[in-house]
Amino acid sequence: MTDPSPFENADRYDVVTDATPAGDHARGEIELVTDPHAAAGFAQAQRQAGKSDRLGVVYEDPYILLVRDLVRFPNGSLGTYLRLIERSSLGGAIGAAVFAVHDGRLLLLKQYRHATRSWELELPRGRRDAGDEADLETARREFAEEVGWPIARLKPLGTMVPNSGILAGHAALFYAELADGPPANTEHAEATEALGGTRFLDADQVAHALREGTLRDSFTLAALALAQARGLWPASTT
Repeated sequence: MTDPSPFENADRYDVVTDATPAGDHARGEIELVTDPHAAAGFAQAQRQAGKSDRLGVVYEDPYILLVRDLVRFPNGSLGTYLRLIERSSLGGAIGAAVFAVHDGRLLLLKQYRHATRSWELELPRGRRDAGDEADLETARREFAEEVGWPIARLKPLGTMVPNSGILAGHAALFYAELADGPPANTEHAEATEALGGTRFLDADQVAHALREGTLRDSFTLAALALAQARGLWPASTT
């Protein structure tokens, strides 16, 4: 009879680890330990010490997986680390955000975010659909759903990692030039979203929002830095 795996939801955990670089503690990295015998021994020692012995996929819902990995640190010791994995990132980017410009001004959405319990000023963005949806299509779809303004040109801007301390995966960033068209609208917003309309800010207004702390979303800050580095957005004159 085969011993039960020390990793919870072992099949799904195997899928996650198979798509993840293992790392090598001998090179100063944090190495994943997936050997079931090593994991079973660690879990037993944890139980004897009155500590949590949970390893593997310890929580999941339709949107996320919470993974507790067994790892070997650069000094050779064993321990655990948590990773939060968005399901949309399995096989691609988490999602996409669009740095959209019209007549020298940046389009931003005012959106109430449950996680921060506050209104945030940020780029239009959203999750990648399940399956093999391309990053460019994610960007087009989310922009159409949240803004509804025609895009004249859309091109890759770069990628960013929202929170390298716990959140696995990366997001794709795009630069868009908007066509002359109807006023931006949110009529296609999902029922679970709280949108407060759009804002168009020029370079000086964006810089002011940065200094005041009203522009603090990590996707927006990363896209702004990339746009400036690529000469697509001017520096403030104030």
